[in-house]
Amino acid sequence: MAESQARIETLSKSNFETWKLQMEAVLIKNDRFKYLSEVEPPPEQKEAYDSWKIEDSKTKADLILCIQPSELKLVKNCLTAKDMWEKLESTYQSKGPARKANLLKSLLQLKMGTGSDVRDQLHDLDIVIQDLTSVMLLYSLPANFEAFRVAIESRDELPKLDTLRIKIIDE
Repeated sequence: MAESQARIETLSKSNFETWKLQMEAVLIKNDRFKYLSEVEPPPEQKEAYDSWKIEDSKTKADLILCIQPSELKLVKNCLTAKDMWEKLESTYQSKGPARKANLLKSLLQLKMGTGSDVRDQLHDLDIVIQDLTSVMLLYSLPANFEAFRVAIESRDELPKLDTLRIKIIDE
């Protein structure tokens, strides 16, 4: 985990989407992704329960080590990795009008640090621009697409731009 972890920027107030993608990759690589959605077995199944508790604790540790200390207050009372993940998603994953504001803020705040790799900066910029383009496309639709727009916007993640175009044409 340490080698992969070194490349993950710790979670802050402004980088959830990138952090989430990287964290999912690390947890998948380490066979712990299932602990973000799996419910613990009943205590009566002692062997399975004990094994699950150990692996869930390791998953919680992986998450905690990739969160900035100032943000840890959000998850300190969470009992499982699943609880932590859901709390982080509900806190940081923008929906609706807040998503537009956060995307615009991300675009305006994208500044390359001294010594940073320009490829990383361009990649981050591409992601924000693609998400903003999707939001702008949704809001350019006529009033009779309102229910469609609301349905798409209420998802946890916007579809990719090409997928969104196809869905609009189908609608």
